[in-house]
Amino acid sequence: MPLISSISAEKISNSRGKETVELTVHLDDGETVGIASVPEGASKGEREAVAVPADQALKNLESIQAKFIGLDPTDQKGCDKLLIQLGGENKKDLGSNTTLAISLAVARAGASAKKIPLWKHIEEISASTAKLPRLVANLIEGGVHAHNDLPIQEYLVIPKTNDTHKAKGAIEDVYSRLGEILVKKYGNDATPIGDEGGFAAPITNMELPISMLMEAIEQSGHKDGIELGIDAAADQISISEAELINFYKKLSTDYPFTYLEDPFSEKHPELFAKILEIVSPKTLVVGDDLTVTNEDLIKVNATRGAISAVIIKPNQTGTLMEAIRAIQVARDNNLKTIVSHRGGETNDSFIADLAAGTGTDFFKLGAPSKPERLAKYNRLLEIQQELSN
Repeated sequence: MPLISSISAEKISNSRGKETVELTVHLDDGETVGIASVPEGASKGEREAVAVPADQALKNLESIQAKFIGLDPTDQKGCDKLLIQLGGENKKDLGSNTTLAISLAVARAGASAKKIPLWKHIEEISASTAKLPRLVANLIEGGVHAHNDLPIQEYLVIPKTNDTHKAKGAIEDVYSRLGEILVKKYGNDATPIGDEGGFAAPITNMELPISMLMEAIEQSGHKDGIELGIDAAADQISISEAELINFYKKLSTDYPFTYLEDPFSEKHPELFAKILEIVSPKTLVVGDDLTVTNEDLIKVNATRGAISAVIIKPNQTGTLMEAIRAIQVARDNNLKTIVSHRGGETNDSFIADLAAGTGTDFFKLGAPSKPERLAKYNRLLEIQQELSN
């Protein structure tokens, strides 16, 4: 098995125009490499692993890269254990973007060295059963993802199929029809695009995007095949507890609404538990800022009955194995799992392989309109073909 011979890195720009790191792990056969780049969130949980500026990440890499020379790239647990030790508390010593870039690039190099697809490598190191996830697509954006006055951050469509080809087709149909509805209502300038490719229309009423999505779903012929959801990102909005509870109850009662992410501030898990009691079992209550891909926070909030599903974002924790461990802990606590993109993405499609390789329930990504989002859709389509073979 070839071993790690060198590591190199450079700065690139993410989809929000901010600098991030792209890193390459080279193996000593002179041919095999693993390349990975790291995203950044627009809205972040307070307890996420700490990232550092890209320039500092490159300096940190220079200071530690010798420790990885000669390591076996297929030993992901050993690599990530070293990164956790070097990274310090919450990755403050190196930056989660430094540690994650190394971790993901090593995983890619390991898969290449074994001559298997990345999802298969992840399936093996996680002791999972690979399968295609259901897609969760953000088609209307507000909050910190958009320059409008819509307080809710994301309005989501969720096809009722694990067939990626069919799900992507349904999302594209709804997205196209939604654009036509917005232009008809607001004019030709009504379809600016938010960070994740969804429409950032001049909407202020919180329920109106839901009714518009319903209209687009019906007109595109997918009435019985798509469910709805939102990511409220409630840490970013100033609306009373009572108003939010009434809003969520109405959505769950009046619509095929099955997904509610971050409904309240991460400081109030008791409110998560309150709304879960009201809207379950029809609607999942999903932790993101509340749980930040941290196995201890996932356990605590599952035990207190605050959530029924959890978001998995590798850059919230800083290594691949920690993200895999978070998935395992979620399953141990009977929670649904959702691998998710970030607001500031790159063209790296690693998370598609993570979602399929670990067999998560859902894969959350943006609208099929921007290159960094399409990269994930297209990779999952490739994985579907690979799985069928």
